[in-house]
Amino acid sequence: MFARSAPQRTPPMPIAQGVRPNGMESVWRWVCPRHIALDVHAQSRREALAAIAALCSESHELASAPLLRALWRREQAGSTALGHGVAIPHARIDGIEHPLTLFLRTRTPVAFHAADGLPVADFYAILIPRESDCEAHLKLLARIAEMFSDPELRVRLTTASTAAVAHSVFADWVVRHAHDTPSGKAAGQ
Repeated sequence: MFARSAPQRTPPMPIAQGVRPNGMESVWRWVCPRHIALDVHAQSRREALAAIAALCSESHELASAPLLRALWRREQAGSTALGHGVAIPHARIDGIEHPLTLFLRTRTPVAFHAADGLPVADFYAILIPRESDCEAHLKLLARIAEMFSDPELRVRLTTASTAAVAHSVFADWVVRHAHDTPSGKAAGQ
């Protein structure tokens, strides 16, 4: 289906170090991606989504084909590209109890129908349980979009040489922003 390189990956991480879920918005548990793959070979939207589905399949013992179908159906409804070379493919799927999050960076950017016309190399994928809370899903999408609106984070991810370095970029951002309100200001300010 697509040529796969041997992407660099981090072991699964449930939450960024230094961030405790007690007393904070539960969506933060999922902002730092559980899995990261860098330098993945993909030449089209479909190949990028297939790489995401394959990584989720390998990491969570899920069948790849239904994951790809769900991601592709969502993409056909409207591009998940945010601009600035970033997309947040997401879908509701069966067979999971909690959100699955992963970050995938392709070797070369692929056309992804972004509003700004730029191709995408940074993919933050979110798979949500089919029967999950819609509000929590939207909060997670909003936090991820907020995170990728940070130009410093985008540059650091683009230059991350290993999956471990990319993971630390996300973890640092989460630690710095975990007590922010959705508007970006710390609670109580």
